[in-house]
Amino acid sequence: MKKRIYRFAIAIIGLSAIAVCILLYRNRPIDASKLETRYMSAIFAVDMNNPKEVVGNATHVFVGYVKQKEETYYMEHFPYTRYSVEVVDSIKGGLAVGQIVTVDKEGGIAEDKSCLFLYREDILPEEGQYYVFLTRGGKNGDIYTASGMNTTVLLDMEETKELAAAAVLGSISAAEDMQNAIADILLDSSVYQTYLDAYENQILYDPNRE
Repeated sequence: MKKRIYRFAIAIIGLSAIAVCILLYRNRPIDASKLETRYMSAIFAVDMNNPKEVVGNATHVFVGYVKQKEETYYMEHFPYTRYSVEVVDSIKGGLAVGQIVTVDKEGGIAEDKSCLFLYREDILPEEGQYYVFLTRGGKNGDIYTASGMNTTVLLDMEETKELAAAAVLGSISAAEDMQNAIADILLDSSVYQTYLDAYENQILYDPNRE
């Protein structure tokens, strides 16, 4: 009797170990850069190559620092990648500087992990980088969706280094000093200036426009 119980216990432990291994394999980190990219087609309501129209169609435009990629989730098998983003500067929509917001990006790793789905000429944000985000607020009010090309625009490498240095300065200095340093960097940023100008001259979306 004891031998049977012992064998049964060993079998349960073995099956549990196999189940854990399968679960860990299925949930292992995937390097998106090594996956084939498959491009999705879509017809957008505005000209996605015109910053003035993209800004006009957005509810919130801001410079954000990608703190963390949270997850990839799926709606009708379509991937959405979710990020935790710190607001560095608000261009449109009035988000508070320093606020941590959730940004959902249309696109990401396929449900079967076989490829990466993206719109043409679009990019997925990466952790530790600064972008201009052009988003629309979700129903929950605290989730902002960036949909399509030119809705996550990377600041150039030198600007990113300077912003990171300013953030370090802010950790040992006054917050006001940090914000002044960031403001000076952004004023010299061609990407930032492009979207600041686009906001000042935005073309609001008109569904009746031909």
